[in-house]
Amino acid sequence: MIILWIAADIAGAGVASPPKLQGDKSIIRADDYPEDALRAGSYGRVSLHLQITAEGKVSACAVTETSGSRSLDIVSCFAATHRAHFDPARDADGHAVAGDFRTGLVFGIDDHIPLSLIPMTLGVKALPPGYAQPAKSQVWFGPDGHAVHCETTLSSGSAPADKIICAVIQRDLVIPKPISASAEPALALRSYAVTLSTTPPKK
Repeated sequence: MIILWIAADIAGAGVASPPKLQGDKSIIRADDYPEDALRAGSYGRVSLHLQITAEGKVSACAVTETSGSRSLDIVSCFAATHRAHFDPARDADGHAVAGDFRTGLVFGIDDHIPLSLIPMTLGVKALPPGYAQPAKSQVWFGPDGHAVHCETTLSSGSAPADKIICAVIQRDLVIPKPISASAEPALALRSYAVTLSTTPPKK
């Protein structure tokens, strides 16, 4: 079995910098995998919306993308609420304020292990100047499965390339419609390693 935590954040209104997770090594562990989920062979992705206080504590957790397993959804919020610690969000004056943090977890078992970092190749006529490596992008998808937000978490070495990648993702990429397990609208998190290539794909 495997459980992976995908750290992410989006700066909200009135927030100059979003909350920052203080490490993620001990937030969720393999022995957190619920026994009933193991028996049922349950696996999948969970996306969470966490509300963070000005003291850096999680005050609320909402599942904005369900794994399809209530047990996996519950343990995700339990781990985030009880174990995650944050540097709080800051306003323009540097004062600690309440903020929001969106993140995701991947649960896998046996041969069913969803990728935490999804590889993607985009064809281009020529590589932009400075392009040196695949870019890592975090992407949020709305209720209709279309990308609504994209951020580069590891640059390709080329700012133009990073912008192209996010622009193409937001224009073209669609996932199966996520389902919320809370009162909040569905919002799903994915992480991609995106390579630009001038080599035509094999037919």
